[in-house]
Parts: sequence; structure tokens; C-alpha cells
Amino acid sequence: MTAELVVGIDAGGTSTRCVVVTTAGEIRGRGMAGGANPHSSRDPVGAVRAALSEALGANPCGPIVSGVVGIAGAASRPEETAAVAHQAWSQVGLTGTPFVTDDIVVAYAAGTVASAGCVLVAGTGAVAARIHDFTVRRRADGHGWLVGDEGSAVWLGLAGVRAVLAAWDGRGPETVLTETIPAELAVAPGDAPSMLAAVHGSAPARLGRLAPMVTAAAAGADSVAQGIVDTAAQCLVRTLGAVRPEGRDDGPIVLAGSVLTTDPVGALVRRGLAQAQGSHGAVVAAGPGEFGAAGLALRRVAASAGHARLVETSGGTGAAKTW
Repeated sequence: MTAELVVGIDAGGTSTRCVVVTTAGEIRGRGMAGGANPHSSRDPVGAVRAALSEALGANPCGPIVSGVVGIAGAASRPEETAAVAHQAWSQVGLTGTPFVTDDIVVAYAAGTVASAGCVLVAGTGAVAARIHDFTVRRRADGHGWLVGDEGSAVWLGLAGVRAVLAAWDGRGPETVLTETIPAELAVAPGDAPSMLAAVHGSAPARLGRLAPMVTAAAAGADSVAQGIVDTAAQCLVRTLGAVRPEGRDDGPIVLAGSVLTTDPVGALVRRGLAQAQGSHGAVVAAGPGEFGAAGLALRRVAASAGHARLVETSGGTGAAKTW
């Protein structure tokens, strides 16, 4: 008998990833394309369509009975993000419409099957949320690179740039970042005008690529970079604290995004959570966002066991683990 299938899509600012799985949680196809955040992508519909087409092309025939698309900005621009998902869905020949939700919920579902808990996401941007019945009930930050997203990759990258400029003009101490960040931006050492041109000429999300320079320098005992990393971790712990109930266990805490799933920021955040007053549930790392979307799609057709299987078996693709 042909297996029924569900689709999960995680459409972020940097990339769009899709997975097709059976209702038992078995992976049948995967696809990836460019970013589909309506705020920053030039062609969000095309990105979702490309990822979906690749995933569908790799799996055996079977009816698609459910689909969930997590898109950054869905909470603030629901009509626009729904249109992106629905257009891509129909353009690949699928019938019906997928359920569209915020990428925050998708990140949470990629780390746990518990219906209530908290999630802290720090990748290109940064946001924390309290989840109940797989719905965001309270959130903190996620305000974008210009006024928020404290502790995110973009925040780290911009802090690194500021440290370089301060070292060059005598306002700050020397740091190895004066070598690594200009090299990443193809700027000559000490050339502040070219540094400014490179930074202002980049899309904000692209500045997140400078974050690894900062974290690597911190790991190498550069005091300036260590200070930036310490502050980033403190900001993220504070953001999570704004949504987490005090003094009681309210479910697991899911950590998601490249900044939190790698060290040294991730290690400092976990240490901060361990030292924080008040009890909380297990701290777990999220798996791939598309797995969370697929898990939500499975729940929409009463196949929660399939969601559990995805969380349990996605270890080979960067998935959930408990610290």
C-alpha cells in the first residue's frame, strides 16, 4: 500500500529546507534552496518552490496529506507569508493548502514533542518564546538587527566590526579581529573607509558570516572577542528569562540556531541556564527546522508518534540532544 506523506518546510533568511516523510516518520525526500524570508529574499516563492520540488522529486509516489511551512515573519505579516507558501505549494502541483506558522514554533518542535515549554533561537536573528499547545504565547526580542536580535550572529558580526574600527582609530584595544574580519570582507588592514563601504553595502543578514571570526577569536583567548561572546550569552539568557516562568518547571527549553548549537556562545548560555535560579525542564538542542515543521504536519493528521520518531532519529542531521 502506498504510504501517506507529509511535508515540512523551514523557510529562513539564509536558506529554505524541506523534508517529505511518511506518517510513521520515515524520511522520503529532502530539498534545499535560498532564503525565503519576505523581509530579505528577492524571490521567496521561488525559494520555497525550489526546495519543495527537490524534496518531492526524490521520494516515491504517495498522497500528501498534510503540510506545514514555518516562515520568519509569519506572526507580523500573516497574509504575505501565507501567500508565499500557498503559491509555491500550488506551483509544484500540490492540492489543498499547507498550514503556515512562525519559524519559532518550528524550531521548538524540532527539539521536543512536549506541547509546552520554551525556545531560544539565535541564528541570523535572536528571539525567545514560551510555547503552549505548539503555539507562541509570549515572546521576547526578535526585533531585527537594527534595534534588537541581541546575541545573534548579525549582532556578533557587528560587534566585531565595531571592535575593529575602535582598535584602528585608538578608541579600543588591539584584537586579532583586526586581521580576520577585514580579510573576510576583502578589506586591507587599517582601511576604515573600505570597511564601512563593505559593511553598509552588505545585506544585514550577510553580516552574520562575520560571527565565526568573533567566536574563533574568543576560543583563541582574544580578550576583546571574549568580551563580545560573554555579552552575547548574557543577552540571550536574559531574553529567555523574559518568557520563562520563574520558580517552576514549565517544560523543556529548546536551543536552536547556529549560535546556540556551537560553542563558545552555546556553552556559556547553557552554563548561565544551569546557574539561573528556579527550576526548569531539560535543555535540549533542536534538530533541523524542517523536521520540526514535518513534526507539526504529522500532528495535524493525528500522527504524533511520527513526530517523536523524527526527534529521536534525526541525530545524523544535527538533531536533538539533551545536555
